[in-house]
Amino acid sequence: LPIKLAPGVYHIRAYTNWMRNEDAAYFYNQSIQVVGFQSQIATNKTEQRPDVQFFPEGGDLVIGIRSKVAVKAVNANGLGEDIKGTVTDNDGNEVAYFITQHLGMGAFALVPQEGKTYKANITASSGAQFTVDLPVAKSSGYAMALNNADKDSLYVKISVNDKFLSEHKNSVFYLIAQSAGKVYFTSAAHLSGPVLTTLIPKSRFPTVSLQFTLLSATGEPLNKRVVFIQQN
Repeated sequence: LPIKLAPGVYHIRAYTNWMRNEDAAYFYNQSIQVVGFQSQIATNKTEQRPDVQFFPEGGDLVIGIRSKVAVKAVNANGLGEDIKGTVTDNDGNEVAYFITQHLGMGAFALVPQEGKTYKANITASSGAQFTVDLPVAKSSGYAMALNNADKDSLYVKISVNDKFLSEHKNSVFYLIAQSAGKVYFTSAAHLSGPVLTTLIPKSRFPTVSLQFTLLSATGEPLNKRVVFIQQN
């Protein structure tokens, strides 16, 4: 590395040309700590802070829609690290609490409000305390949630906020499920209300990791979600 490189957290992203056919979320992405020769004291403190990321289910937070947000914390060795924390808005109000359950992974629910921004106040297992900004919520749009808990059916919920519904009522959208280039499920619907729910029998799928994609009337990808189907 160049000797004048500024200390800090850098990211290595690696992928093949074949992987570029899918979403960038599938790329290898690893945080590394780069320190300078004159910053050993700061290094000891920084190394205790894991890299924390937040992943809204389906891809985006949308104002007015309750969404599940996944948490992932990775330490300097590339291993999951357990953390806990609270989520507060820009007025200091606490709106959610979370604690990781396994390998630095956890989740919480959040309903973003108009005019609000959110941050997580985190305590790492080392005792280090710091804050991380949550993704900014979209003012208008779709949210997609999948529940895989039932042994026989996959529960799908597609939601829009009031602003999007008023602007796009009765428009068409599509849902497609595929894996390794093979399509296993397709559906089309009209946007007639704020929420659409459906049950898809798991019997129509083999044991497979399915990528569900919500598409606009023009075929533009809006939300994505991956779910694993296990058959006996």
